Amino acid sequence: MSNDGVSFKIPPGTTCDNDNLCTKVIYISDYQGHSISSYIYINVLDYQGGSRREEFLKRNTKVADCRPLYEEALFGNVKALQIAVESGYCQSNSGGIVTVVGNKLVIIGGGLAYDPKTKVIGRWPIRDTLISTLRGQ
Repeated sequence: MSNDGVSFKIPPGTTCDNDNLCTKVIYISDYQGHSISSYIYINVLDYQGGSRREEFLKRNTKVADCRPLYEEALFGNVKALQIAVESGYCQSNSGGIVTVVGNKLVIIGGGLAYDPKTKVIGRWPIRDTLISTLRGQ
């Protein structure tokens, strides 16, 4: 799939809401024997330089009202900034991952679970696949 000059692979078992500009990846997960439809939003914007953290917060005001946590992570060859929320009403509702591919800022939304005991930001296989296959065209 290609989105404004950035391409990525859609994992098996998922669909995309737009064949040319994939902004919403939809997948089915199993929860206690029930199928649940979930989705991840993908935004691709021109990157003007500056802080990826600040760019993310500008577009995700919900996170700004909470207590976001930031952690650099490697997804294949892609270095990205993971953003999660520690606790409270924001838990797992906001956050995501932001990275730069060529001259594009790529934001992959969706809550990231944070475990205060282990201090680890959780990762989802589907998002790992999307990010690790990002490349500029």
